[in-house]
Amino acid sequence: MDVDNNAQREVPATASGEGIHLRRVTTTTLPPPEQQQQEDRDKITNQEDDDITSLPQLLLLGLFSNIYLLYTLSDLPCTLIPNLCRCFIAVNAFRCTFPNRYNANIVLHDSPLSSIFLTRCLATCSEVSWLYLMGHIIAKYSPSPLITVLGGWSLPLLCCLAQCFVWASLLLQTDALMLLEEGTWAIMFLLNTAFNITLYLAGITSPLVITSLVFGALYLPWQLLFHLPYILSLEDAPLTRADVNVCNVIVGFKRAVFYRKQSRTLKDWGGMVGIVWMFGYWWVESAWIAAIAWILAAEDRL
Repeated sequence: MDVDNNAQREVPATASGEGIHLRRVTTTTLPPPEQQQQEDRDKITNQEDDDITSLPQLLLLGLFSNIYLLYTLSDLPCTLIPNLCRCFIAVNAFRCTFPNRYNANIVLHDSPLSSIFLTRCLATCSEVSWLYLMGHIIAKYSPSPLITVLGGWSLPLLCCLAQCFVWASLLLQTDALMLLEEGTWAIMFLLNTAFNITLYLAGITSPLVITSLVFGALYLPWQLLFHLPYILSLEDAPLTRADVNVCNVIVGFKRAVFYRKQSRTLKDWGGMVGIVWMFGYWWVESAWIAAIAWILAAEDRL
């Protein structure tokens, strides 16, 4: 990417799992979004030698499965828990239709609906909803007031902290805070797994408790052994105090809103780590969230 020779700030350049994975180069200014997008379109003709993948396109199937899950929730009341489940599933349906990667603003469809900024706003709502649901399950089944308070509030509060890290990384265009964001997710599900183990040992064998334990057994090794090491392997200069200024935030905001790079290369989509994350999160997890509403409704715990 061409940059102003007088620039003093850095811009995104690389990809990974759930987070924004960026490499910075010195710049405070960017070429107009239209110029950047035209340059990226010109490069598409050279992608024949790259590892082209059709896997992101298969995410469109997730649109139909998510719509069906929303249909199954249509008979539930418009109260907090069913609505949080609907929010999570609806956002996943949107992300299956307009998938993107925060790193280098990779998109499958060159459309304003693929905006990184729009996606991040929707994802913030869905992720806070998700962790509130996790805390709600612990609080509803907990035999101990202490676990009710700790489990019910620690998870959504930690999720809000993770959102601060991911937004700062997006606007400041750095990987430095993404490690903190993904580390926070690891802590959240370590705690969620620990709380659900406590519930299980207390004799609570609800399918929601079992599912949380299964998710922890699958997610935590993947996050700790694959995703976090991948982020650590990325080359990115440390974030300095000089990087944190209004000009850089404005550049990051404009980039998130307007700049899109259409790509079908596996590398741009985060390799298999990114692909597994997208299918698991936007497709499979929606069924888990729908099951929360179904089971709580059947148990009259909504």
